[in-house]
Amino acid sequence: MLLRIPLESHIFFEQAILLRNNSVTRLQNTLVLF
Repeated sequence: MLLRIPLESHIFFEQAILLRNNSVTRLQNTLVLF
């Protein structure tokens, strides 16, 4: 039962990765602006 990952946490995990990637690209964009 512990090995089975709920769909909600899987979606949350993917959204967390997307948010991290967005923040990294945003940081690179600000570095390019400066």
